[in-house]
Amino acid sequence: MYDYEIKYLKGSTNIEADLLSRHPVAHHRQHSSHLLDINEIKTHQKNENLCGPKYHENKDVIVIKKKNLHKIVIPFSLRLKLLNQAQEQFGHRGVKKMLHLILLQYYWSDITTDISEFVEHCMVCQLNKKKETKEIWVTAISSTYQ
Repeated sequence: MYDYEIKYLKGSTNIEADLLSRHPVAHHRQHSSHLLDINEIKTHQKNENLCGPKYHENKDVIVIKKKNLHKIVIPFSLRLKLLNQAQEQFGHRGVKKMLHLILLQYYWSDITTDISEFVEHCMVCQLNKKKETKEIWVTAISSTYQ
């Protein structure tokens, strides 16, 4: 129906296809982009007067060293915005994947609990959640034999 021609392109020159075949985390790490504006983070960190024994400054940004990574400490006022940005950029991927994406660069106390609660209260995440296949089979079998 369509008249098209298929041509081979080397992976390094075929950027669009390469991005489609890559996991969003790999793309996120590769370009080291932030989900929030770094100046906005600095401002909110100063406004909330963040301090802690394990916190230190790196280029005017408060960070913490966890597992040999310097992670940006996110003030309370920006946490919900960060979680929304993560879903907007990476999609509604569930608790484990969202934790994996955010924990690469960011930190706050109780981050795991906050992300879990955020995903639990997200309607899109709950609608996309995988259903138990056992329930489907039991329902199908019981309706067949009634």
